[in-house]
Amino acid sequence: MTVSRLLAVINGTPESRAVMRAAVSLGKKRPCLIDGLHVRSDKDVVSWSASPFYAGPIPADIVTQLREQQDELRRAAKSIFEVEANGLPYLENGSLPAPDQTAVRWQDAFGDQWDVISEQGRTHDLILVSRPTAEHWESESYEAEAALFDSGRGVLIVPQEKTEIAAKHVAIAWADTPEAARSVTAADPFLDDAERVSIITVTKNGREEKGIDGLIESLQQKGLDVEIIHQIDNGEPVADQILDCVNDLEADLLIMGAYGHSRLRELLLGGATRGILRHAEVPVLMAH
Repeated sequence: MTVSRLLAVINGTPESRAVMRAAVSLGKKRPCLIDGLHVRSDKDVVSWSASPFYAGPIPADIVTQLREQQDELRRAAKSIFEVEANGLPYLENGSLPAPDQTAVRWQDAFGDQWDVISEQGRTHDLILVSRPTAEHWESESYEAEAALFDSGRGVLIVPQEKTEIAAKHVAIAWADTPEAARSVTAADPFLDDAERVSIITVTKNGREEKGIDGLIESLQQKGLDVEIIHQIDNGEPVADQILDCVNDLEADLLIMGAYGHSRLRELLLGGATRGILRHAEVPVLMAH
């Protein structure tokens, strides 16, 4: 499997700069096409008009203010794209790079972020989004979930602190689920570069997670050095237990399945996926 087409979602917030930096970091390792995508949306206007606490037409000054905010985010996103892609060949839409070349294109779309991100993501090998922050949690988690649920592709969640995708020591949070299996498959290009792989399982009573022997075998067949970390569930949130292991291991990439439970359940009760999205300090490759 190769990663020759990257979709970098640049929403214009300061943390989205990390997305483009990570995409360029990957482009330095192997030739690829990087599409920088910004989506302008009337979602805020629609949400305002649909609010149960408001009836009647939206005041013109509010519409103007919301549109100005969208325009400012677009200008910020385009500036991030141009600064971080400086020095790389710039292609117009429809043009493709040479096989041995990394190049960039700017994609300026209008519509609902969920629809645009998922639709464009389906024709790329990997989607990069920023790790949601508390300040922009609603919009940024919406982008991440659009990529995860509806693209059918692996999604790289990029924190502001770690934009150089080294992937020398890779951690895999393993559970015997289709989502976890898909995340490992999506991570093949990163595993090709890995020098060490640590498999983390969080289990009750020390019972071994199903499927782990087959996973070890498949990784060893790739020539990888594999170790197992059996984390006995201590009652803390599973996401915290996984991230504690990742930090102790000093791994530089985490691979895990996303939303093994329903999204609604995680929204109401919390869950590992949302905990990882909030707190991971290393890049996380997820698949659903």
